[in-house]
Amino acid sequence: YLIHGELDRINKVTKKATYFNLIHGFNKSNRGDIAARLLIEMQAKGHTPTRALYRAVICCLCDMEYPENQFFKLLEMQLSRHEPNFQIYNFFIDGAGHAKKPDLAREVFEMMRRSGIEPTLSSDILMLQSYLKSKRISNALNFFSDIRQRRKINSKLYNTIIVGLCKVNKVDIALEFLRECRNNGVVPGTDCYEVLIQMLCSNKRYDMAINLINDLEKTGRHVTSFIGNILLLHSLK
Repeated sequence: YLIHGELDRINKVTKKATYFNLIHGFNKSNRGDIAARLLIEMQAKGHTPTRALYRAVICCLCDMEYPENQFFKLLEMQLSRHEPNFQIYNFFIDGAGHAKKPDLAREVFEMMRRSGIEPTLSSDILMLQSYLKSKRISNALNFFSDIRQRRKINSKLYNTIIVGLCKVNKVDIALEFLRECRNNGVVPGTDCYEVLIQMLCSNKRYDMAINLINDLEKTGRHVTSFIGNILLLHSLK
């Protein structure tokens, strides 16, 4: 960091790639405070961080002592640098979700609402994923009910909750949402069928897996190579 400062003082222009490398290096060293400082500095130099870079810095800050202070300090600085918009809030909801800090993510979500910015579909999906990643199932289900009051549930939202529930081994609840999705005339994504069939086969619920394959074909889709491989693997076992 001192060498970087010296180069900056003698007007050696730091490239975007150098900032990325420095930030990732300090993240690996658990120095999220310096990584956050560099993130702000690179923006001042005209470089635009990616969502993945925001996520990496936020996750590192959330692993530090007193993460809330560091987290909201960076958020405030980002909001002061830009005209407040849903994208900045989404970056922080996403980062907190990956850091398994759903309460921080929800606080950002509510801050966005209070600021007069209506949460987008992406905001809802990121917040839902935040609860699911942390295995906060009841919170995820309550939040999904809250979304129903504000917007029509489309295939993206159904996909998010079905896949997320499967990843935390809540297959029966995921199946209920798949049935609801089909009953409402919404076609679930192929990934919903893939992950559900994988989980059902892992739990030796082969009849149900075959029923899902039949349902997949009724939607006009074909069995994917992933599903074929899962069936072949379990047949051989």
